[in-house]
Amino acid sequence: MAASHTIDGYELLAEDDHTDAFVAYRAQRKGNETHVRLILFDEDVSDSPQFRAAFRKDQPSLKTMHHPHLLSPISWGEEGGLLYYVAEYPPGCSLADRLAVNATITWDEFIDLGWQIASALQHAHNVGITHGHLTTSLVSVSDEIRSKVMGFGLHRWIAAANSEDPVEPSFAERAIHDLTDFGHILEAVFHSLSPETMQNVEPDQVTAMTALIKDLQHPAADLLARDIQGRLGDMLLQVSGEKIEMVDHREGQHLNHRSLVDELFDEPTTNETSHAAPTEPQPATSSTRTIAIVIAIALAAILALVAFLNR
Repeated sequence: MAASHTIDGYELLAEDDHTDAFVAYRAQRKGNETHVRLILFDEDVSDSPQFRAAFRKDQPSLKTMHHPHLLSPISWGEEGGLLYYVAEYPPGCSLADRLAVNATITWDEFIDLGWQIASALQHAHNVGITHGHLTTSLVSVSDEIRSKVMGFGLHRWIAAANSEDPVEPSFAERAIHDLTDFGHILEAVFHSLSPETMQNVEPDQVTAMTALIKDLQHPAADLLARDIQGRLGDMLLQVSGEKIEMVDHREGQHLNHRSLVDELFDEPTTNETSHAAPTEPQPATSSTRTIAIVIAIALAAILALVAFLNR
């Protein structure tokens, strides 16, 4: 397809990937320099009633799927009989590509990366969507080891188009399948770590990671991504002998320092499912975080004063 071709106002700049079911493009909205990822489904998939039904079923969840470690949806629609789906552009190369070139990753970066993916999975499951085909190729990783999970629902929709069985596994079964796939990712990264990296890792840490990967081979029916997130957070904090209680909605978990700051003070992504031009995400600055901390302290002081006066 020519680079000058457009889909509903999005200019297609280059082809990033293609399969039998779709082509993924780097694109941009006319008048906006921000790159997005546009997936254009082929005619057979777009014509499938089963695909359209599966895609439509997930759309309410897609509208709320905004998280620091998810590739957030921007819009979707149809042009010329072909369905398309637009999301943020991946911030880095895939985890599969990093592993293929033996890119260096430290032990705590490995655990933090796992924590990020678990956090993304839990958010997606909370809003009612499962991935369906989580692999290292669908995790984008920046040079700073910040991840974005891509393709939530995509392969399930395509599978529905190719399936003659109308019975779909339950949500709980699909969520457990995501955790099994996640375990395969952890195992792949674990085995890629260099001997130089592993020689400085405490044996207890290796034992804990090995046990976690084993638990994910056949996850318990009640296992949640937040449980995995908590175990990974504890492992990372044990390196420095610290433990930080979670302060968001996932009770009973723990976070590493960097991820805690990211979740509390990063600018949220707006819920944008129309064709409005996406805005460039702005990282939280140190001044923004300082102001947020000062406000939190001030509120705590006011509440303490009110409690004292009401005695």
